[in-house]
Amino acid sequence: DKSKVKQMFISRFPEGRMIEADYSQLEVVVQGVLTGDTNLCKDLRAGIDFHCKRVSASRGCTYDEALEWCKNEAHIKYAVWKVFRTAAKIFSFQRAYGAGIKTIADSTGMSTVDVEALVFAETQMYPQVEEFYSDVEEEIQRTATPIRAQRDNGSWGVYRRGYYVAPTGTRYSWRSYDAPDFLRKRGITDQFSQPEIRNYPVQGTGGEFVQCILGLLIRDLISRDFYGGGMYDPAAILCNTVHDCVWYDCRDAALSTRVWQDIQPIMESIPAYYNKQHGMDITVPFPVDGEVGLNMNQLGHFTHA
Repeated sequence: DKSKVKQMFISRFPEGRMIEADYSQLEVVVQGVLTGDTNLCKDLRAGIDFHCKRVSASRGCTYDEALEWCKNEAHIKYAVWKVFRTAAKIFSFQRAYGAGIKTIADSTGMSTVDVEALVFAETQMYPQVEEFYSDVEEEIQRTATPIRAQRDNGSWGVYRRGYYVAPTGTRYSWRSYDAPDFLRKRGITDQFSQPEIRNYPVQGTGGEFVQCILGLLIRDLISRDFYGGGMYDPAAILCNTVHDCVWYDCRDAALSTRVWQDIQPIMESIPAYYNKQHGMDITVPFPVDGEVGLNMNQLGHFTHA
């Protein structure tokens, strides 16, 4: 749950409100963009809540039951089942960013058996995701060239560096590391990190999308004179970004609603913008949820525009 530390983040305005505009399941959406997995993209377009889908798979209930129990705050089971969804959310985040089975189990409180079962179920549901990571690794191996690199103990060794170019044009690089003993016995001296192979494209592309949108948001804010008297007497400010969300500080509750209505379509415009600017073919939506409150710990949802 939210840390009480977030109560410290309050508006600079006497009657002000804080806005948090958050991409929903960004890491999963980026996986859909990069992998083009047919089933995954279909679920994204249908608005499936993947965290609830994972809860249903791990708890032996239907998707509709998981959706009701995890998200309906008035339901008697909500207090318990929202915790299950949080664990599934951590699974989703860490799985997309390359964490191993044990790390996910330790972070979520699930057993390694349950985590392995979820991973297996996902490979069956979305087979093209794993194919994508295999293709990335093949490209890294194909482009790999020798380099000298320093080990943690200060000694030097010969390793390799390989590359992969994302659809946005961003070029990612990986270096290899000493292979474990059982591989060295087979004559394999170095290997690329599997968590890094899974991590870089998803985390990097998601971060690139958000940074691009921040540029559009600040330009929009400037065009509106910061909803007040310009940057020296603003009524609304874009004050922070945290991973997949942006924070605004607004003069009052009425203005916060207007700001949300202005920024939501901009944030959700990633497919149109990247398809036009980069010749991509993004077919999945980038839904954004908005919350508003007196501080960043006590927020309530806007209705979706």
